[in-house]
Amino acid sequence: MPSGRLRGKSSRQVAELLKHFGFVLEKAGPHQHWAHHSGDRPRYATVPANREAIAPKTLLSILQQAGISKEEARRFWGGS
Repeated sequence: MPSGRLRGKSSRQVAELLKHFGFVLEKAGPHQHWAHHSGDRPRYATVPANREAIAPKTLLSILQQAGISKEEARRFWGGS
């Protein structure tokens, strides 16, 4: 099972997180563009594609764009 830490997450793991929270892939390429259209306003997140490990600051930026807290992400990835 993947670690709950926010370090060393791959593009694929981040994509799974976004899908779990209702995001859909809108555009693929060197960067994946994800969107969540329910609620009062749409949310968007951009994820670098095909990375084995996304830098921690980049991951925090993606979470902020998506409106997902660090605690929610840790719970998803099996952390406490």
